[in-house]
Amino acid sequence: MRRIVDANGHLLPYFLERGFTTQMLFPGDSLYPADGLAACRPGNIYWFDPGGLVYTLSIAYPYLSSDLQSRVRAYLSAEMARYPPLEPLPWPPEWLTNGVPRESYPVTFRPNCWPPPDPPLSTLYALWAYARYTGDWAYVQNHWSQIDALFDRKKGSIDSYAAISGAIGYARIARQLGRTADAAEGEQVAVQAMTRGLNFGEFLTTANARYPDPRDQQTGWRAPVFFGLVPEVGRYISDTNRITATAYLNDLTDSDGVFLWYITRLGLQAEIGESSFHGPDLAWSVFLAKAYVEGAGRSTLRRYLDRPWGLGDLYYLQKLIATIEATGAEDTTPPVITNVQVLAVTFYSATVAWKTDEPATSEVEYGLTTSYSSRVTQGGAVTEHWMTVTGLRPDTLYHFRVCSTSAGGRSCSGDGTFTTEHGYLLFLPVILRK
Repeated sequence: MRRIVDANGHLLPYFLERGFTTQMLFPGDSLYPADGLAACRPGNIYWFDPGGLVYTLSIAYPYLSSDLQSRVRAYLSAEMARYPPLEPLPWPPEWLTNGVPRESYPVTFRPNCWPPPDPPLSTLYALWAYARYTGDWAYVQNHWSQIDALFDRKKGSIDSYAAISGAIGYARIARQLGRTADAAEGEQVAVQAMTRGLNFGEFLTTANARYPDPRDQQTGWRAPVFFGLVPEVGRYISDTNRITATAYLNDLTDSDGVFLWYITRLGLQAEIGESSFHGPDLAWSVFLAKAYVEGAGRSTLRRYLDRPWGLGDLYYLQKLIATIEATGAEDTTPPVITNVQVLAVTFYSATVAWKTDEPATSEVEYGLTTSYSSRVTQGGAVTEHWMTVTGLRPDTLYHFRVCSTSAGGRSCSGDGTFTTEHGYLLFLPVILRK
């Protein structure tokens, strides 16, 4: 933080030349709508969004010395006057060419980037954080008309978790300023957006399409669904989609994916095209999800906290704050499975029930042997589990076991068996009536 204010001027966006790229859209440090990204060719730029700077320095503010707090306030005041967070970045892009470089290496070429046409809705959460932590409520009071206008433009198209934070920020600002009706509207929009966000798969698909990998591949290997995640929204995902989100993270970061996601400037992993290494946004999105959705403890997050990419690495600062604010405790215990029962068996189906000591997913593995060649799964975290297996052979002995997964891991029961009924017992009365 001290190096940022000591730079004595506007920090240029961080420029990263990765090798093969196409005409792509990159997120900067907050989630823009589909028509609101900086377009660059070639390479990537990071940390150009004024709202991202305001948010990051604001959440770090409480942990600074009084002297450094004063300097950060002055720095933010100058930056917010130079590039107001509620206004589009100017064209020509002096914000990309006139300032202090962040890179530790010489940059001989900087791409010509079109600025986003409108600030993202998440800027309103950044401004709430600024006012909340610095105490400068006068700024949001003086800019209320712009805050209200941005909210009105964006409130009807919230399709990302980052944008939900903007509705939350708007409601909190309005409540603090005594605008009761506006606060109620912001809260209603936030609830509506969170209701839509219950469908994690929809937001995941949207994010993957909005932030494709090189050659426009929508793999989601950068975990863009978690771009711009804030603590409150992370807890909401944890309460409503923890198992689904955790399964997605585990699948992304296992041995076949980006399992070294946290390492700065790591060599090629799960990339499309001739990229030499993944960018800083991968470690940022996965780290915030582990902190805010999975609830990883401070010791775990510290192990994932690698070095910054350059001067004023806003992603690193956000990860550092998440680590500081994490608790020491975390769930490391898989669920305990009890009371496994076969409730009903027909000639083609079997219904199995069991209990777990904590909310967890439901899965039944079954087959003719203990190799369990088939399985059925059900998302959602519950403690009372009930599943029906269908498509079975009549008059056949089946082996089965039940499994459940929570944030602490996966547990499976011992082997059980059931035998399906004779099919003719069902059809014989029908035949006799013919």
